[in-house]
Amino acid sequence: MAAVKTGQKRRASQGGRSAAQAVAATGTAPRKGAAVRRQATPAKTSGGGRQDRDALASRLIDEAGRILSSEGAGALTLRRLAAASGTSTMAVYTLFGDKTGLLAAMYREGFYRLGQASAQAAAHTDDPLDALASLGLAYRATALANPHLYDLMFGRPIPTFAPDEETQAVAEAAYRPLVDAVQRCLDDDALVTAHGIDDAERIAFHLWATSHGMVSLELAGHLDLGDAAARERGYVEAMVLSSLPFLPTA
Repeated sequence: MAAVKTGQKRRASQGGRSAAQAVAATGTAPRKGAAVRRQATPAKTSGGGRQDRDALASRLIDEAGRILSSEGAGALTLRRLAAASGTSTMAVYTLFGDKTGLLAAMYREGFYRLGQASAQAAAHTDDPLDALASLGLAYRATALANPHLYDLMFGRPIPTFAPDEETQAVAEAAYRPLVDAVQRCLDDDALVTAHGIDDAERIAFHLWATSHGMVSLELAGHLDLGDAAARERGYVEAMVLSSLPFLPTA
């Protein structure tokens, strides 16, 4: 996974909260080595309550993603974000601190949403293979629902941005449900090791690479398979084919 170092199991620092909730709770996005003064009382937003700040932070993250994906890095400034979102520049600075804090919050929120969707997908069935298939479908659904965050999560739209250790931990936590699901399949003999790929981490990476490639092609408009239903069938076929080397033969 481009943003995940497989094999490492750092603790995700957000404690199960979305990036928007974490930002709203602290007043500014946490950033390694940053010397940003935290205000005791965040600037007033729409009502000033915790839920209002959560909602505003989430809305700002989504709007920032849309500006970045449609207009490029040069267009994304905190002032532009405030104007596009109909809020004050002070509220944006209070929530994120600066542009680096905003980018980190966008990155964390994207992976938080992916991690939540993955965990829910894996938990809905006791059948290991069904759970693994559900994870693949959840990956695509989350990407299609959040294309404005996807490039920052897996690409380099802003070459100077690099997630710090705490932010990276959220990305790593989002990957764990896939590794755990593969391990469940191995333990249940629903999958087997093959072709020198002999552990859950490596099998998970192989499966993820196929899913990620198909999603990336679809988001870029290069998956010319017809309508939405045909694109979904093509994605499912790719998932099945990627798993064939690891399915028991007898």
